[in-house]
Amino acid sequence: MELCDVGPGADIYALAVSLFEMAVGKPLFTADSFMELMARRLRPVGPEDLEFLDAIYPELTPIVGRGLATDPAERWPDANSMATALRDLVP
Repeated sequence: MELCDVGPGADIYALAVSLFEMAVGKPLFTADSFMELMARRLRPVGPEDLEFLDAIYPELTPIVGRGLATDPAERWPDANSMATALRDLVP
């Protein structure tokens, strides 16, 4: 993935970040400086980044995790697919 590649996968990633932040009430990425924050953002999101979400909403973790995949091809193919997975969580 090149930094300049922008497409639907970027929207899915942003949606997953927003969903994480709404669910846990804190940012996914934190840092002491802008440069440190950008460097952190370039690393893949790992299970340790999702531990807090997993402790609160374990059923949401795989949905958010897929949306945060480093490779856009591994993310949800579109927002509708992600929304369907979220709807399936509701009894």
